[in-house]
Amino acid sequence: MKPREAIQNLQPGDHVYFMRENGDEIIVSLLEDGLRKNQLCCYIGDHISMLEKELKNKGHQLEFLHPEDIIKKGFDPLHAITILKEYVKKAEEGGFSGLRVVQEMSWISRKVPGWKKYIEYEELLTALCSQHNVVAVCCYGSQIPADVLLQAVTIHPLALVQKALCKNFYYLPESVREDPSSIMVMYGEYLTKCQHTGELEFLAAVVEEVMEAVIITDNQGMIIYVNPAACSMFQYSKEELEGQRVNILNSKNSQVTFQEIIKGKRDWKGEMLAIKRDGNRFPLWLRTSAVHNEKGEITAFISVARDITEQKETEEKLQRYALLLEMKVREKTRSTETLLKTSYALRSTSDWKKGTEIITRGIIEGLGFDRTAVFFVNEHDQVLECKGQLNMSDALLRVNLPLTDDRYAAVRCVTDKRPLLVKDVLTDPRVKAHLKEEVKEFVWVPILFQSEVLGAIEADKKWSQNPIEPEDVDMLELYANQIAEFIERTRLVVKPEVELQVSTPLKYDLELQEVYLIEEEKSEKAFDIFVDLVKHGFKGFGICRTHPQKIREKYGLERTPVMWLSEIESKQLEHVGSQDLPKLIYLVAEFVKRAQPAVIILEGLEYLMVQNDFKNVLKLVYTLSDYVATSQSVLLLPVNPHVLPAHEHTMLKRAFTVVSEPDEQ
Repeated sequence: MKPREAIQNLQPGDHVYFMRENGDEIIVSLLEDGLRKNQLCCYIGDHISMLEKELKNKGHQLEFLHPEDIIKKGFDPLHAITILKEYVKKAEEGGFSGLRVVQEMSWISRKVPGWKKYIEYEELLTALCSQHNVVAVCCYGSQIPADVLLQAVTIHPLALVQKALCKNFYYLPESVREDPSSIMVMYGEYLTKCQHTGELEFLAAVVEEVMEAVIITDNQGMIIYVNPAACSMFQYSKEELEGQRVNILNSKNSQVTFQEIIKGKRDWKGEMLAIKRDGNRFPLWLRTSAVHNEKGEITAFISVARDITEQKETEEKLQRYALLLEMKVREKTRSTETLLKTSYALRSTSDWKKGTEIITRGIIEGLGFDRTAVFFVNEHDQVLECKGQLNMSDALLRVNLPLTDDRYAAVRCVTDKRPLLVKDVLTDPRVKAHLKEEVKEFVWVPILFQSEVLGAIEADKKWSQNPIEPEDVDMLELYANQIAEFIERTRLVVKPEVELQVSTPLKYDLELQEVYLIEEEKSEKAFDIFVDLVKHGFKGFGICRTHPQKIREKYGLERTPVMWLSEIESKQLEHVGSQDLPKLIYLVAEFVKRAQPAVIILEGLEYLMVQNDFKNVLKLVYTLSDYVATSQSVLLLPVNPHVLPAHEHTMLKRAFTVVSEPDEQ
């Protein structure tokens, strides 16, 4: 019997199970048959637009309903039946011979809330068909799990399978279905019949298209049926499997085997390590049910198997992601803790050199970078200068990058006022020149206070070779903010003050824009010159190794600012550290901008040389000399020539104007 002929045999009251294959031809035929019989036809499914084209000009007799209209808030069987009853009423009032419902059940695979109540719905639909002139055809597809399909078979009185409309051998009335043992008895009777006759066509038609593997064995573990999905899963033909021991399908390394399940004589579900014909092993999820006859004897086992390779791989990925996330959380926690420690450490000092060391150490310990360096903007020379580094070469400390040379990533970062992450320095078009210390991948982050660019931080992962992630850049910006706030908090602006003037003539007539190297064992002449100038109109600023209070008392200075050159930090006394050369430069530079004419005395040059490398001190003095040379200022450098090495003394004498102890200006 052809499908169309089977469809023509549908009668009012029929509730039919249909295992739908690919294509919509049967759906169209089901609706066309209802139209010919003057039935109001209602299609519930996802192919409405296609059917409207196929069945055009039938609008008065056709109703279309999308599954979402029924299940949008979850599936409620009573609500669904109520909708169908409205169509029954419409069919009666419209003079139709009855109602035909063709519905796609594929929505079950979406597992919307309440989807398991489909059994209750099918039972109510059976009652609706028998009480009214209703024909209902429920179309189940291969995307629906095998156990759901097998259960669905039991709740339809009729089935459209193998091109035939026939009584459903599997149909179980509701009263019988409530007793699980009765179900197994009926399955057992049918399977026993199948074993004697060799006819499994009906069962095969039900599970032929399902995606899960279905395996039926006798009570000794001999395979009596496999569906195509099982053949595909295990890479055997149907003929090769049927008649074989079922243990051929499980790996010897599996913790449980088919034969052990069968010997257990009970239902079982769990994971099994299966094996394909080519020897490849794979994990599967297995659910096995024993089938009993009327005597309670086991006659067969039905197993539904699903390959869970992708699921296991996904689980492993999720485990790796969970581990990675845990590591990220730990890293984030460590980064946050280190950032807080860095913040507290910065509050305990006003020394720029120490502050830079705290920042670089925090970046290495807290963010996982291998190396880092801090550069500051030198506005006077319009260059970027390295003022601190960790795990890089000291040669970097001698690097000055012109702020006009945007070939460098550092300069571009400062100019654009935003981070610059370079993944490959050789191919990145933004970088046309690079520092010797820069590796393939690195990042520059600007040090910003409000809109002012103070400098930039460079960091890389040279040794670990780990990629620099966006969150690394975000955290590095927090460290840049820390150092910006630290600089802003600790950079003092020394206010120029006019000292009480005297009427006596100026004793020392010095040229402006000059640095004077005053050679003497004690700094008496240097202070005599300094006091003479400040009491004759110069605005003075002293950075002295001698305690400021002693200087004020000895020389009668009441208003002139004097800062202590010392490693001892005190809230009661303004000071600058002997190694904090950047801050010392900043203080002098800012002072000469605001004071004209100005005189600065730097007492303690020998102390600076002890605390620092001579080259760094010489560079400091040269930088101060540049500021003096471009302003109406004088810089006094008292020095004891007897304590300096000869070559260092010679270099200072060549660079600056010398005032010897016997001489008098």
